[in-house]
Amino acid sequence: MKYLTWLTVCGVCFTTTACANDTQDLFAGSGGAGAAKPTTATTGAGNTSTSKAATTGPGATTGPGATTGPGATTGPGATTGAVTSTNVSASSGPLPPQVTCNNLPCIPGQVCCFNNTGPGDHCGQAGQCTNGFVEFSCNGPEDCPGEICCATFKNQTTIAGIACKNSCSAGNEVVVCSEAQPNVCPTGSQCQAVSSLGAGYRLCL
Repeated sequence: MKYLTWLTVCGVCFTTTACANDTQDLFAGSGGAGAAKPTTATTGAGNTSTSKAATTGPGATTGPGATTGPGATTGPGATTGAVTSTNVSASSGPLPPQVTCNNLPCIPGQVCCFNNTGPGDHCGQAGQCTNGFVEFSCNGPEDCPGEICCATFKNQTTIAGIACKNSCSAGNEVVVCSEAQPNVCPTGSQCQAVSSLGAGYRLCL
């Protein structure tokens, strides 16, 4: 019966009210943009007119969902409009700090788990260094925008960790500098490599 109805709609009946209704019902069932295609209906004896939904409904050339309206390929909310480019730029940002560990670079965002008393220095996740290891989360001023990369010592030979801080002026704290930015050192100190910490670490001494 569906096949016969299709033939009747496409091949014969386009001038009767009943056939126009069949045509609208057929496309309305699809749920797609075709539901708003122009349809021809009778308005009087032998007279025909175009349905209003044909030019202003979803999928038409004007109105919501059209080629120039909201959600179209151009204009507000379009895939090429200002909203899309703003979202892309907002998602980008500075890369996380990259430290070195055991003379090799870690993946950006990882920390160096440093062993004061022996080998085994390794890269890891922040806050997950096991007992006997201390955490280095920066190795120069470039890793701490607006802050200071600061090394904290337990005593003259044992380091307690390196991290970004608002200040680095306590008696047991030393500013961490770098080859690229040696001028961050306080007056009276110089940026010097510290072999015990491995490659990539310099302190203001």
